[in-house]
Amino acid sequence: MVKKKLLALRKLNATDAMMARAGADTLRTVKRNEYWHPTIYQWSAQMRVQVLGDILKAAVFLEDDMKDGKREPRYEIYINPAGKEFITYDTVKTKWLTAMADNLDFSNKNEKPSYSTGLPFATYCNQDARQNIKTYLRTEKNSLEGISEWQHKVRAERIEEKEKMSLIPEIPKEFSQWVRIRATNEHYIFYRYSKGGAKVGWCTSCEKYVPIEKPKYNERTMCKCCGREVTLKSVGRNREIWSRNFGAGLVSPIRGGYVIRTFSCRNVYKPGKKVEFACTEKTRDIRWNDGRRDLFYWYFWRNKFYRWVPAAETIIRYPYGYYVSQYSPNYMLDESVMVYPDAEGLTIIRTPVERVYAASSSVPDLFLRCGALDRIRFTSTDESSWRLPELKEALQKGLRSMEIGASG
Repeated sequence: MVKKKLLALRKLNATDAMMARAGADTLRTVKRNEYWHPTIYQWSAQMRVQVLGDILKAAVFLEDDMKDGKREPRYEIYINPAGKEFITYDTVKTKWLTAMADNLDFSNKNEKPSYSTGLPFATYCNQDARQNIKTYLRTEKNSLEGISEWQHKVRAERIEEKEKMSLIPEIPKEFSQWVRIRATNEHYIFYRYSKGGAKVGWCTSCEKYVPIEKPKYNERTMCKCCGREVTLKSVGRNREIWSRNFGAGLVSPIRGGYVIRTFSCRNVYKPGKKVEFACTEKTRDIRWNDGRRDLFYWYFWRNKFYRWVPAAETIIRYPYGYYVSQYSPNYMLDESVMVYPDAEGLTIIRTPVERVYAASSSVPDLFLRCGALDRIRFTSTDESSWRLPELKEALQKGLRSMEIGASG
């Protein structure tokens, strides 16, 4: 975008209706919560939007400026949707800004918020302006929030390209269902109470009605269809049940290596057949064929927005209170994380490995799924400490190819 050409575009000044709306607007104290009672206008800002060629221009007017008789906008935001470009002109400071909308100063001198708010409390724009933003920017929101949404999306895409996040493949279609059912050990059978005892209930693991006998509330039992341990719950006594957060892992090949991705998940079980599922990707551990490693966290960058951030630039808070600025080699996979059984059988780990220190059961589980159990040597432990039954059985049988050390 050429700045001279942008300034030559049609000027968007405040209309008579906007000036009248600002003149009639009065300050009011709003109770947002117990401690925050800001004094604000009904509309802290007003906005005009027009599409001029391939540029979407948004003029933002502050309420105090219009009350003082000013028809010129405080900011002019220029957006090129096709080129994924945006820039803002500050008409007061006569200065070009590359900041996103929620980083601009929209404070009115007569408003008294207790802290900086980012975007204005409320921005007025007519139906045509809102429709232009949603149509040309393809956003869920409209007004200044829609512009901010689009700007954050563009910035996120640029960051991902810089960090080579475009190498990460799409999540398999079956992954969500697998995580929701197989990656957690919290499952229930919901039944309806009857005097003679319920005969059937809905199992959240196999997702169908299964036979039950004389159920007792909160009793632990085994599902007769899928064989998984479940807890019996009466529909009438529970509105919803929130599972604990649980982890899931996904290993995928990429150009030049592979990536290990971990997710934080939670199920919300509701009476009947409804299960609400939430899954957020937390880490991406890229292993390159030449031995390099790049670890990224889904992190609240500079207290502004979430994006993938290199591990060395983050501060991670662990549940027990420690803060670290460097990642731990064992952070990615532990005994609470199940790994998705990829269609390729996890043979994607092509880099030759001679020695691997497995700090938990989930790492040997990768070898177990690859059919390479006979390539593992166990040291410094005994079979009672292993969680995987296959490993215990292999140790007890004493496979020829296994050498059990006693190094401590």
